[in-house]
Amino acid sequence: MVWPFRKAASTPPNSLPQRLFFNSGEAFLEYQCKFGHTKVRENHAVVALVTDAQKEHGTETPIAVRGDGTQTASLRVASPDGGFRAWASTPSGKGDRLQPGDVVLWVPFTYKKEIGSKTKDSRSGWIGQIRAKLKPEIDTTNPDSQIACRYD
Repeated sequence: MVWPFRKAASTPPNSLPQRLFFNSGEAFLEYQCKFGHTKVRENHAVVALVTDAQKEHGTETPIAVRGDGTQTASLRVASPDGGFRAWASTPSGKGDRLQPGDVVLWVPFTYKKEIGSKTKDSRSGWIGQIRAKLKPEIDTTNPDSQIACRYD
């Protein structure tokens, strides 16, 4: 998916949406790792799971919130091997407050070799933004993700 996403089309009359519901963001990410888009390319969204930075990295809070409302979170980005770590921020203070376990759309915009070469996983050198929070569900009649809120 290329950002910005299309607005959802209306459902045609006499058609019932087919939805897959997931019990958790973790289960949704696992599905995305196996069957979803996992190729990291500039300006192409990939599903990611918000993780608890306080537990995993010893930060002061699970999600950092700046004075202007922008949020910074630790993510596990979908990939065939179960995901890789990345840090990302929202582009604005708009939208819901993120929580560990939320599923988001992460849009990478540049690769920093100097960061990637210093980590165990070079993919962590991708720098991106959290552009939307998703509902942990898939509508099989609509290829676009089910956006809960946007951050732009």
